[in-house]
Parts: sequence; C-alpha cells; structure tokens
Amino acid sequence: NEGHKGFVTDLLDVTEFDCVVTCGPEVMMEKLAKTCIAKGVKCYVSMERHMACGVGACLGCTHETAHGAKCICKDGPVFRCDQLDELPNEY
Repeated sequence: NEGHKGFVTDLLDVTEFDCVVTCGPEVMMEKLAKTCIAKGVKCYVSMERHMACGVGACLGCTHETAHGAKCICKDGPVFRCDQLDELPNEY
C-alpha cells in the first residue's frame, strides 16, 4: 500500500512556513489552527457561514473574536486563528 493513511494535517510541518492559510472542512481547519498556535506560526482561516444579508445588517453570521463579535460577511470571511474565541461550529 502506498500513500498516507490518516489525516492530511499529519503530513504538514507548519514550522516550515511563516504563515498558513486554510479553508476546507472545519475539523481540518481546527486541527491545523491549533497546531499553528502551538508552534507559533501565523494562521488564517477562511470561515463560511450562511450569510442572509451579506452586509452585516442581520447579524446572522456573527462570530465572537478577541475584538468582540464580528460579522463573517462584512469583517471576514478570513480571520487570524488566534483572534477567534472558538473556531467555526465549535469544532
């Protein structure tokens, strides 16, 4: 058998990079973000939410950050992982 069996995040050595940008399945972004934080590597996550208005008026896509509640549609969708209180969908 060739190839890697397991998580794709196990194949990445984040210390080889100055900054990591991720999108994709939330559980993968969570693991990658936690690894980057632990290793002191900057990491940005692209969060997706249902965005009803797209301009921040309805507050349906808000997420708590270190700087208060932010609208993913207006203030994101890309955030520094160390600024998020929790990652999307509480993974």
